[in-house]
Amino acid sequence: MIADASDDFSFLPGGGLFATGRIMLLEAPVSASWGIHKHFSMLESGAFGIRYDPSQEYWIISLNRQKTRCTMLHVDSTGYSLTRRILFQAGFRAALSGEGARTLTRGQLRRLFADGTVEGPYSNPYIAAAAAAASQSGAA
Repeated sequence: MIADASDDFSFLPGGGLFATGRIMLLEAPVSASWGIHKHFSMLESGAFGIRYDPSQEYWIISLNRQKTRCTMLHVDSTGYSLTRRILFQAGFRAALSGEGARTLTRGQLRRLFADGTVEGPYSNPYIAAAAAAASQSGAA
């Protein structure tokens, strides 16, 4: 069930890539040089501040110190995978508090991928204009 249009991931191959699972954004920067095994061992040991349950599905999102690389660790009962998104211009503008992790909605995750922000004003003027137009048409 889709709560609102910002939670629609039908644009992705398979359509339901992020349809299930808990999405967590780590509040402290994580080295972009870490590989899949290091990320998974940090999750298992509790070093990320997340209580790991092997029967649950997780999307663990982390940013490097310069906020130019976003790393996504996906863990479910069948295995785990690691994906990176690298920005060559600008950077991710998600505010990080420095410790622990916070839960993101699917809409916030989509916004992080598309705009580099999670909340507050949009950094991309095209996305900001589209969001403003959508909110005006929804209010009418």
